[in-house]
Amino acid sequence: PLQLSQHRVREKEAVKQSGVKTAKVKGVKNLEEIKKAIDEIGYPSILKTCSGGYDGKGQWKLLEEKDVKSINWNENVEYILEEMIRFDKEVSCLVVRGINRDIVSYPIGENSHKKGILNKTIVPARVSKDILEKVEKTSQEIRKRLD
Repeated sequence: PLQLSQHRVREKEAVKQSGVKTAKVKGVKNLEEIKKAIDEIGYPSILKTCSGGYDGKGQWKLLEEKDVKSINWNENVEYILEEMIRFDKEVSCLVVRGINRDIVSYPIGENSHKKGILNKTIVPARVSKDILEKVEKTSQEIRKRLD
């Protein structure tokens, strides 16, 4: 499971296989591949490094073609192009399993960002009970799939 969470393409594919809906994504390795991926996914989208990036680092917002031209490509790095999804709030649910195999879900947090970097998390998240239940259920589905 750790190998999945350390590589964005593998992580997204595993989540999709668990039956959870995700944004459209496509792994890319060079400028030619990103142009094909943009034809499928479109603008706006986000290009991210598959590993090593976090909190807005290793990420580029692509709103139009000129944004692609401004990327300084590293041919030795794998990337993922993700459809940009509009949303009101981002929430997260941390699910852990101890060495005794007990599983615990922490309270769901509401995340706020500044310039693409996580600024703060408010716990509990300020969302409806229905949303909290859906997030918990989805988190458990992913946990079961990834064991």
